[in-house]
Amino acid sequence: MRILIINRHRSEYLGGSEIQCDIIATFLQRAGHDVLYVAPFTKGRSESSEYAVERMRGYSLKTLQRILDRFKPELIYWRMNTRRLFATTLLARLQRVKFVFGVSNINDTRIWHGNISSFTKGMMNAETTVEGVKYLILMVRFIVRHAINHLSFLMIDAMVCPRTGLKNKLPVTASSVIHNSMLSNTVEFRWPRPFILWVSNLRREKNPEEFVALARSLEHLEVDFLMVGRPLNIEFPDLVRRDRPGNLHYFGEKRPDEVSGMLREAELLVHTCDPEGFGNIFIQAWQQGTPTVSVHFDPEDIIIERGLGTVPRSADQLIRDVTRLVGRADSRAAMGKRAAEFAAEQFDPETNIRKYESFFMSVLGA
Repeated sequence: MRILIINRHRSEYLGGSEIQCDIIATFLQRAGHDVLYVAPFTKGRSESSEYAVERMRGYSLKTLQRILDRFKPELIYWRMNTRRLFATTLLARLQRVKFVFGVSNINDTRIWHGNISSFTKGMMNAETTVEGVKYLILMVRFIVRHAINHLSFLMIDAMVCPRTGLKNKLPVTASSVIHNSMLSNTVEFRWPRPFILWVSNLRREKNPEEFVALARSLEHLEVDFLMVGRPLNIEFPDLVRRDRPGNLHYFGEKRPDEVSGMLREAELLVHTCDPEGFGNIFIQAWQQGTPTVSVHFDPEDIIIERGLGTVPRSADQLIRDVTRLVGRADSRAAMGKRAAEFAAEQFDPETNIRKYESFFMSVLGA
């Protein structure tokens, strides 16, 4: 198959969908397919890969059309949420190229996944009529843009979801659930004390302040709290630097293999993110045999049903769960063993790429 993958590239932005697209492109190329990765919004950074990469500084439909004319893909796999989706699906339809939408998180399935309240607040606090009208126009443009992009799903040929709960949320006839995959290679990490790890890009829906509060509540324990993640909102780096408890340490962004090395040595992974897709960090933790304490979200009820950790649902219960597990090495070891076995069964890249191959072939009618 000739497959065009469209998403930002991991060399530019180390997010979950970018990591997944890199793995998918790598293993499809290894399986003998011709893969071209189109990476919009590129600033010029370069990273070697086993597949060809075409970079764009912004996002240009004219450039994409030239790429389609030259590469002649049979199928486009898109995993860049709904941004620029309508125009791209229309171009694919005109070019008679099959279009597969890759769902990354629950926001990809919602018409509205931005914060309209910021516009309404701006209108209410406007000091002049002109200023209020500007906020109204911005809100209308926001609503129309999201509605038009959602209409794209009427032209999409198929979609792939990382978990079952997202499968029937969009009007797409052909769909498949294929779990994310992660590579299990690690970079050695050493820390002088036992530690609990938190990993995510720092933004509002990841709730990093909950981990900071947990560290502050458990300063009496002989354990440190380590945070890893790229700062995407300026107040959150300030949060972890200002008035931070002495047991909290912030590392900034790390590569996946570095994170896996940290997970291998961690007592626990604490996850405070709102429900999204199927976080790569769950898979990495389970691959390394690290129990997971996920405050708000249990993907497909795996954590509870498989006994891979706990899902406290509240700040008070989070403190109780972490305190209990820190003092119970036997419980952590049992959870970690089950996690490693489950990860080996479910999240192997070579196994999952065969699922992608089979599904893409069915979309092409082969």
